[in-house]
Amino acid sequence: MTRAYLAAQTRVCHSVEKGRDMIDRTARIGIALLVAAIWGYFSDLQSGQAGWFVGRLIFVPCFVEGFYTLLRSRHEEDKSGQ
Repeated sequence: MTRAYLAAQTRVCHSVEKGRDMIDRTARIGIALLVAAIWGYFSDLQSGQAGWFVGRLIFVPCFVEGFYTLLRSRHEEDKSGQ
């Protein structure tokens, strides 16, 4: 096998992993938005606090992504340290 072929295979594998990560991220954000909307409906909108509802829709997905990134980086540190 030539170096060019191996390099092309490596690029394909990395692009597939990035695509999978993007689907996982989209699913995480979608689920977080759904949870935030349901939670915000019952706790904020029914009591007439639309501002808190919008804030919750922004905060919850950001929190989920930040927490996931933290856990993933800690996991990769543990993996590389072994």
